[in-house]
Amino acid sequence: EEVHMKSHSQEENFNCSVCNRKFYTKENLEMHVKAHSNGKKFSCSYCKKPFTTFNALQEHVTNQCQKRQYECQFCGRRFSRPHEKVKHERIHTGEKPHVCQICGKAFRVSYCLTLHLRTHSGTRPYQCNECGKRFKSHSVYNHHLLTHSDVRAYKCPYCPKAFKTSVQLAGHKNSHIKPFACTECNRPFASLYAVRAHMETHKRDNNLKFDCWLCGATYARAFALRDHMKSQHAGANVNVDENVLIELETNES
Repeated sequence: EEVHMKSHSQEENFNCSVCNRKFYTKENLEMHVKAHSNGKKFSCSYCKKPFTTFNALQEHVTNQCQKRQYECQFCGRRFSRPHEKVKHERIHTGEKPHVCQICGKAFRVSYCLTLHLRTHSGTRPYQCNECGKRFKSHSVYNHHLLTHSDVRAYKCPYCPKAFKTSVQLAGHKNSHIKPFACTECNRPFASLYAVRAHMETHKRDNNLKFDCWLCGATYARAFALRDHMKSQHAGANVNVDENVLIELETNES
């Protein structure tokens, strides 16, 4: 009954990529997708992607492949303009034809060189009318403007939380999916810093006594934990009592 009531109160956040049907939970979507996998009869003549219905195939061809005629020779990704394909293929080839005449740094696309040159000149042409802060690029400027708005358009697919910017959402989603795994024990972590701190524990023969109660990072000495708390959790309103840490270290010695 509880699951049924939730189906009335929750938004439909999970969409089937084949038929666009909406589901309330990730589990229901996964079960539904399995039903498609047994009868894929229609294949796209452009990219060979299979579909269960002709309507789904037709929509895919019209909105995707016919509009994106230029295909990457390395990975098959398609583009609607030839210059987009050329820029993308440089990711595979490593080609960086746009070179800074001041420091020699090279870039794949000319726009990145333009932004880089502003680091030499100090030019920041985009200014926020709210706070006066200036930016080198229009995209970063637009992203900054969202921080002044009350609109939280970026919704987490795993929980009810919403965020002002896509960057904030991406950081939050990592707390759910934990994409960084320890190469020694496969323990997952939400941030690259956390997994690197954890991996240090495998290098010290487990001679570790001080655990961070916020992220789980472990240290052999109290001062290392203290420095970690100050640098990584400064905004968490955590009072790091140095006398307690010193006393703990003394007792462990």
